[in-house]
Amino acid sequence: MTHARTPADLHRLFGGALERRDLEALISLFDDEAVLDMGGELVSGQDNLRDALSAYLALDLTMEISTRSVHESGGIALLAAEWKSAPRTNPSLISEGVSVEVARRQPDGRWLFLVDVPSFGAN
Repeated sequence: MTHARTPADLHRLFGGALERRDLEALISLFDDEAVLDMGGELVSGQDNLRDALSAYLALDLTMEISTRSVHESGGIALLAAEWKSAPRTNPSLISEGVSVEVARRQPDGRWLFLVDVPSFGAN
């Protein structure tokens, strides 16, 4: 399994895991203390993250993620990305928006999501 060596790697790895529909790879990108904002519902804890991400995978979406900015200091990074998604069954039904995330560098050097707000600015 590939690990995020830079904060921006998280977006690439998330998009790849989503495309492969690889739940374990998605879960591996989140810190044990991570919080995921699922449209106003805050999800934390590995079991709850697993349930939320599993439900998200069930939507069977395609997604393009483009890192917009990364600001890093002292082992913490603030990221923003633009994303575009659509159901595989109806590719013309496009949603797009901006996500923001906080990532934390782990003692082994890899980066993991600590806070993920995927729909910070969504259309």
